Amino acid sequence: MSSSFQKSRQVRSPQASCAPLRRKYPPTVLRRRPTPRPLLSGRRKQVGRGVGVVGVSMALGINRPDFGSGRGGRRRMRRNALSSPSNPWEKLQLGQLSMLGRWYKAVARGPLAFVPMIVSQLAFIPLLYSYLTFNYMESVGFNIPKMFAAVFSSLGALSPKMALSLKHGVTWLLELPLESSSEAIWKVILQTVLPLVPILYFIVVVPFVDILMGRDSGQKVSSRTQGKAGEEEETEEYRLVLWAFGSIYVALLLMSAGAAASLPILSVLTVTVGMGFYGSILFAVSHELMHSNRASDKAFSLFLLSFLSYLHYDKSHKLIHHVRVATPDDPATGRRGQNVYSFIYRSVVENWAILQTMPINKWTKASWVAAPSTIAAAFWLLFGLKGAAVYLGSSLVSVLMLEIVNYIEHYGLERKPLGNGRYEQVSRAHSWNADWFFTNCHIINLQLHGEHHLDSKCPYNKLENIKDGPQLPAPYPAMILLSLVPPLWFRVMDARLDQFSAEQGGGAGGDAGASAM
Repeated sequence: MSSSFQKSRQVRSPQASCAPLRRKYPPTVLRRRPTPRPLLSGRRKQVGRGVGVVGVSMALGINRPDFGSGRGGRRRMRRNALSSPSNPWEKLQLGQLSMLGRWYKAVARGPLAFVPMIVSQLAFIPLLYSYLTFNYMESVGFNIPKMFAAVFSSLGALSPKMALSLKHGVTWLLELPLESSSEAIWKVILQTVLPLVPILYFIVVVPFVDILMGRDSGQKVSSRTQGKAGEEEETEEYRLVLWAFGSIYVALLLMSAGAAASLPILSVLTVTVGMGFYGSILFAVSHELMHSNRASDKAFSLFLLSFLSYLHYDKSHKLIHHVRVATPDDPATGRRGQNVYSFIYRSVVENWAILQTMPINKWTKASWVAAPSTIAAAFWLLFGLKGAAVYLGSSLVSVLMLEIVNYIEHYGLERKPLGNGRYEQVSRAHSWNADWFFTNCHIINLQLHGEHHLDSKCPYNKLENIKDGPQLPAPYPAMILLSLVPPLWFRVMDARLDQFSAEQGGGAGGDAGASAM
C-alpha cells in the first residue's frame, strides 16, 4: 500500500506512534452566553475535611465566580474554563508531573509503572485469609483483635446495658455464639471489614496520591527511537501486565469462593464487593485485550469476560459503542441531564436488546448466557451456594462499576447530525480525558480515553492525552463518587460542558435545556 494512500485514509501501522489524529476545527466563534456556573471555584481549604462525596464536591467547588461583563470578562472566563487553582487535582497543568511523579516514573520504567495494579491484587490474599494473618501476628506478639477488644471494653464499662445490646446484635450478624469473647468477636469483625480495604485504597489513597504525583499526558518517545525488534519486545512486556492481572483475578475469585463456605453471610458480602472492585479493573484489561490484533489476546479477553458474566460486552462495545458513540443511538453514552442510575439501566437493557436484533451467530448469542450459567453451576458444585454467590455478586458489582465509568467517559458530549441518520466523524471533542498519573497506573491508562476512540488499536502504553479535548476536573475515583449524587454531578459537569462548548464555538455538548432523567 502506498504511503500517499495511507495518509489519505489516515491509517497507521501498529509500529507507528499513536499521536492523536489532527483534525481541523472551524474557527472558534465567541458567542454571548449566560455566565456559566463554574465547577472549580470556591474555598481552597475545604480539601482534607474528609474524603467522600461531600469532600469531593468541596474540593471541586460549586460557587459562582464573577468573571465580569464585556469582552475582558469573557476572556477571563475562557482562561479559567478548563482549570482552576482551587481544585487540588488541577494545581498542576496538563501533563505536568511533580518531583515525586518524575521520580516514580524514572524508577518504575516502562511496564513497571503499572506494578501497583498487580500489587493491589496480591494484597487481597492476606485480607481474605486474615485469620492466618492474625495468627502469625499473634505469634510475634502483636495481637490486633485483643487491642481492639481492650479499647472497646473500657468504653463499654461506661454503659454496660448498651454494650450488652450491641454484643447481641453483633454476634447475631456475624453468626457467633453469644458467649463469644470480645477478642473472638473483634477477630471476626476485622475479618469482615478487611476485604473492603482495596476499595478504600482506590477511592481515597489513589486520588490523594494523584495530587502529590501530578499528571502525565503519556508522550512515549522510546518507541520512536528504538528499532522494530525493540518495540515488539516492549509490547510483549506490556502484554504481560494484562495477562498477569487477568490470571491473578481468576485465581483470587476461586480462592474467595472457596473461603466463602466457612464465612458468615456478612463476610461473604464484603468479599463479594471487594472482588467486584477488582472485576471493574478486569473490564479495563479485557477491553484492552479485545482490541488487540492477536487471536490469543482476544480469546483471553472472552475468557475473562465469562468470569464477569458479561460476555456480550465484546460485541456491544465494538459493534454499538464505537460506531454510535456520542449520539442518541448509543446506550453507552450518557446524555446531558441523565443521572447515572437511569444511564445504568438504559445501557444494560438497550445494549442487550440491540444485540439481539443484529446478525450475530446464534451460537455466539447462546454462549452469552450458557458460559456464565455453566461457571455459576460449577462454583455451586465446588464451593456451595456461598461460592456461587461470590461469583455472581462480584460480577454484578463489576458491571455496575463498568457502567458508571462508561457514564463518565462521554457524558453530555454529542456529534453533530448530518441528516439521513448520519453523524459527523468521531473526533477529539467526543470523549472526556484525564491524565492523573497514579490512577492511570492502576487502570492501564483508561482515562486517556479520547485517543482510544480515534485509534482503537493503539495499545494502552502508547495512549496520549488529547490536551485540546474535554478534560475531567478530577481522576476517575473522585468522579465515580461525584456521579452517585446527581445534583452535584450536574452542577459540576454541566458547567464544564458549557465551558468546553464555548471554547469550541458551540456544539461540543448536548442541549443545555435537556431535562434531568
